[in-house]
Amino acid sequence: MVKNNIKEFYKNNNVNDKKLTDLIKYNQDNKIPVDLKDERKIDLVYLWCDGHDKNFKEKKNYWLKQYGKLNIQSSTNARWRDNDELLYSLRSVEKFIPWINHIYIVTDNQVPHWLDTKHPKITIVDVKDIIPAKYLPTFNSNVIEAHLPYIKDLSEYFLYSNDDCFVNDYLEPSYFFTSDGKPIVNVKNSKFKKKNTSIYIKNLYDINCKINEKFNTNYSIEDSHNILPYRKSFLLDNLNDDFCREWFEITFNNKFREVSDLQRFIHVLLDNVKRRNKLRIYHKYKRDIPFIRQIFNWICHIYHYEFMYCSKHTEKILKYNPKLFCINDSENLSDKARERNRQFLKQYFNVKSGFEK
Repeated sequence: MVKNNIKEFYKNNNVNDKKLTDLIKYNQDNKIPVDLKDERKIDLVYLWCDGHDKNFKEKKNYWLKQYGKLNIQSSTNARWRDNDELLYSLRSVEKFIPWINHIYIVTDNQVPHWLDTKHPKITIVDVKDIIPAKYLPTFNSNVIEAHLPYIKDLSEYFLYSNDDCFVNDYLEPSYFFTSDGKPIVNVKNSKFKKKNTSIYIKNLYDINCKINEKFNTNYSIEDSHNILPYRKSFLLDNLNDDFCREWFEITFNNKFREVSDLQRFIHVLLDNVKRRNKLRIYHKYKRDIPFIRQIFNWICHIYHYEFMYCSKHTEKILKYNPKLFCINDSENLSDKARERNRQFLKQYFNVKSGFEK
């Protein structure tokens, strides 16, 4: 009931911080776990790249030649291709989580042509302002992600998103942070296969193994490849942790993704070991219902999605209506499928946001 009231309020109003605060105070209900005592600000950070940009292509191609033969996953144009995902992601943010304090878009001397850079909530951050010159240029997102806490004026609490991630429901800050400030991270159990050729999966597998070896734990999980919450001070602490400082240094010197990279998921596991985050384990079927109903759902293929990751079958988003979803580009995606995804987003998020010119 209360959640529906919030949805109606969002639909019928231009929400600002004061209106949201007034609404929560009006609905004195324990079902709204939004902690207003500290009135904390939550920022949002994106990585964005225009792979079609002439200067960027020349610079990237020069360094590809210096490296010689690279894994296709590291050198594919899909790593840097712009399909206007950021445009639609920002529309989803403005619609569903308008309480975001400020949005930082990290780029390599680029700006989306449609973006209103004068918008008071938008700041373009150049990689040279957060990454030491000795590691530049870099075409490795793992390097850029590790330097996010050095963004000037970034709030202690922030969300991080790739430009192909989208919000699909009216979410409160309590979806991402507990009342005492711990990030709530969507993860899923994973049976890692040693023969898996994905660099991304190999990075996650290594992180799980090394954390388990160091701290005598039994992790076998991966993140949701979606919008994730972070605490700036926790990231800085992890960056200087003796356990991974050398590993980060190896990563910073890799200009393209490598199997040896330390991926950002290290923060999730380290913070969990240090008991300063909460893991939300994803299950394909709802677990908070009677067991008989769970069996029925399994037989009838009635799924529950907290988040969804897809590249081709976007119709599943309409069917399962996840809170968050990612439409990922890859070296295996055809131009036809890519255009179909673009048209899907154009229709799904068809209302222009205030962040556009």
